[in-house]
Amino acid sequence: MKTTSNVLQEWDDMTPLERAAFIIKHGKALVFNIATFVVVANTGVSCQAAGNALIVLITDLNGTEEAENAMKAQDEIVIGMLNANKLSVEGYALGSCTIIQLAGMKCTSKNTTMTGIPVIPVAFAFDKKSVIKNQLTTGSKAGANVYAGLVFGWTDASVSILRVSGDQIVISVGSVEVLLNVSTTTRNTMTGLTSGEELSVEKFDVNPSGLSAGTGTVESIVP
Repeated sequence: MKTTSNVLQEWDDMTPLERAAFIIKHGKALVFNIATFVVVANTGVSCQAAGNALIVLITDLNGTEEAENAMKAQDEIVIGMLNANKLSVEGYALGSCTIIQLAGMKCTSKNTTMTGIPVIPVAFAFDKKSVIKNQLTTGSKAGANVYAGLVFGWTDASVSILRVSGDQIVISVGSVEVLLNVSTTTRNTMTGLTSGEELSVEKFDVNPSGLSAGTGTVESIVP
């Protein structure tokens, strides 16, 4: 199990005074840990200055629209600085909650399960009972640790692959168009093939860790 962390954007729910105190604390943490956060969008010193300026404007509120607008404008500056520094901190942290905390910020974690390369899947098995002309039917099941659905490989530059809807795909090679209905739970059908020709198929499974070994080529004559 691998745990990756991001900065918790807690300042969004703070009052202006709370935000001022937060960015001052964040600024002090950046100064203290400058060896970790060498370059950030807004330095620790500038963060402290922005927070102190906001506190002054909050203190100076006197009920006038001018004072209120000045405070709100500085508050927006503080929010922008924190949003920018969030990205800087995450860039240094690379998922480490410990490093995020060094910036005086909290972290939110996301657990991700690491999986290995998929096992060899069950090979395509052509249905010999198929009697429909220009069509082949196969049965196929996914192997273990499979995340992705389909990966196509071809060498002919004229090949075009288009997903029509759901699990239905149109494969065109020059003027020849093949309709492929794909599923890992039911039979797959390919229509529009040329009767009498031989079709060769090899299956692989794929996930973020890589590509499985192939099943070996399976061949059949199109009815």
